[in-house]
Amino acid sequence: MTKFDAMFPGVGTPRSDEDIAKEMATLAKANRGTGKELAKNLSLATASLEFKFGVTNGLTIRNSSGEIEDGNYSSNEIADIFSNNGRVMRCLMDRVKQFDMQDAILIPKLIDKNLDANKGKWGGPTTDMLEDVKTLSLDEVKEYASDVLKFDKPNGTGRQDQHWLLKLIRNSCSSDLRDIVDETFNGLPVHQQGGSVYLKLIYDVVFNMTEPVIRVLQSWIKGFAKHGLHKVPGENVRSLYDAAWNISKRLHEVDALPSDAAIDILTGLTKATNDDFTRPFKLLKDLSNQTIIDLGHLKSKTTIERIKTYLSQALDSYVVHVVNSTWKIKAIHAFAGEVICWNCGKSGHDLRSCPEPRNQDRIDKAKASFRENKKFGSSNSGGSGGGGSGYSRGKFGKPPARGETVRFINDKPHAWCGSCGWTTTHSTKYHDDWNVSKSTFVLHDKHPLTKAKQGSGRKDVQTKSKSKKPENDNNTSGGLSLAALAEHFAKMETSASDPTQANMAQLLKNLFQGKV
Repeated sequence: MTKFDAMFPGVGTPRSDEDIAKEMATLAKANRGTGKELAKNLSLATASLEFKFGVTNGLTIRNSSGEIEDGNYSSNEIADIFSNNGRVMRCLMDRVKQFDMQDAILIPKLIDKNLDANKGKWGGPTTDMLEDVKTLSLDEVKEYASDVLKFDKPNGTGRQDQHWLLKLIRNSCSSDLRDIVDETFNGLPVHQQGGSVYLKLIYDVVFNMTEPVIRVLQSWIKGFAKHGLHKVPGENVRSLYDAAWNISKRLHEVDALPSDAAIDILTGLTKATNDDFTRPFKLLKDLSNQTIIDLGHLKSKTTIERIKTYLSQALDSYVVHVVNSTWKIKAIHAFAGEVICWNCGKSGHDLRSCPEPRNQDRIDKAKASFRENKKFGSSNSGGSGGGGSGYSRGKFGKPPARGETVRFINDKPHAWCGSCGWTTTHSTKYHDDWNVSKSTFVLHDKHPLTKAKQGSGRKDVQTKSKSKKPENDNNTSGGLSLAALAEHFAKMETSASDPTQANMAQLLKNLFQGKV
């Protein structure tokens, strides 16, 4: 026997995937501890996820009978919702594995409801709620959670898993969604109020496949075939993958995935700025339309399997391009009045909403070029910040001082974003996530901006100190010297993210300098 043979003493009795996953957990059940240690681990395991489950605005509208109505959904809103919630499901899966809570999401097969819980009532195989929850009925999940809560041993880890999962999911929901789900959940018997049941209720709401939603999701796939990645912010394939896969999967679950959906996804992948990325998909599409070369290995797959293959190949290619710094989005010539981003050179969005990493050198050059063109009377006003004649909100002043996390502007708390300035929605760290799902993005509960909005953060917020009283000056206006005002607007001119704002600042600067 070699030393390598000795490395595998378990050959013949392999460990199951479930057992391996439990051993790889950051905190296995056996190590949760007691007392203060248990409380600390509970806090870590159930802290809000980076993203939160959200719901379309239409689902918060109720009719006169108190029933939830179907809203007038847009395909973009639905895509944002499904992309975000799919991402939350992925994060939830990681947290469940990290803290060994799998027993709460792996639901065994119900053999005979009339048997006792420990007398053959449950059997294999198990169903993973984060992968195939649609195949489980709410009654099955309630029955399982009830048996765990009633019959697990005192302080048992099965009951702990149910409580921990419940708290984790509740902490990771938007308030609107929590209100909707709690109406049903709080009406259940206590022995059915486990995390598994709450997760099932969440799923049935956020992926509520009504006829209007199904039609919109089907039209989204057609829209992607028509426009491709050009309509995806930054042509971000990771964002596309989240949206397209979750939309396709949910349609497949209710037998509403069109038979031509796979070719639509493939067609959309042929439409992007990066030619090296699109080339293999164009070739694959051409091959799919001929009969000389046999593509049986691909055509034998189901529609959903082919979509998975195409999207996975697209994501792999995208990652390679990003790692090699070859994911270049070519600058597009602007028509008069068209918005062109100063950061990436792409049309259709401004600097404030640019999804790409901020490149200050490029921004400065674009600003300088814009101002130079203005001097010579160029009619193209489509510079990048707000772009063209459209106005975008300014930055509300200078960047934060050291230690300043929240600033109250007009009595409303704002956080600083390096791309957007002072905003009421997100900070620099979460700009990309906000930009991908603007209609559903919610900051986590511990973020300083969230605390400030809840009224608990203002006393801890460092605000700017009062300005020193200016020295006497014969040229003053409202207590400030004209020189100081001119300097202020000069700085605003150079830091503005919007050309309209920059022009206005330049006009005011010249005014206070006596040049107008």
